[in-house]
Amino acid sequence: APRAEPQGRAAAPAVAFPYRPQPEWLPRSPNRDVGRAGAPARYVVIHYTAISYERTLKAFSLPSSGVSARYTIRPDGHIAHMVGEADTAWHAGNYWYNQRSIGIELELDPVTNPAYTPQQRSAAAALTCAISGRHGFPLDRAPSSGRTRSPARAGRSTRARRGAGRTSCG
Repeated sequence: APRAEPQGRAAAPAVAFPYRPQPEWLPRSPNRDVGRAGAPARYVVIHYTAISYERTLKAFSLPSSGVSARYTIRPDGHIAHMVGEADTAWHAGNYWYNQRSIGIELELDPVTNPAYTPQQRSAAAALTCAISGRHGFPLDRAPSSGRTRSPARAGRSTRARRGAGRTSCG
């Protein structure tokens, strides 16, 4: 017999984001170093912006901000790619991590996008899996935490993921 739909539980909204991330290349950030000084990418650091997507892109393009990230994800799942993965972006607040990680910013602005969307989550997951595959490191669910600056120079949590291969990207 077919199972009944649980009472009081709404169906999850359909996510239209493709499983293959297709970032838009927007190389605007002067806040980076060429290369990684031989350090391989071993982590993905996920941040939230605390400001709108547009303000984030502007902040990353200003030398005076001193911040950047490789990727920024809008609420609709669109991905901007601003610093090449072979270079060092200034996103983690720690240069050692900057050289060994790929930074992803998720727009989380109290006015334009006060909560993460399913499209952002899908885009971040697909992008993280693609990065992990390109750089040959497994993912796990045991993040290390730290504090860093947002493009608006406000403190916020970051997460670095690395490791034991417990997360499937397939």
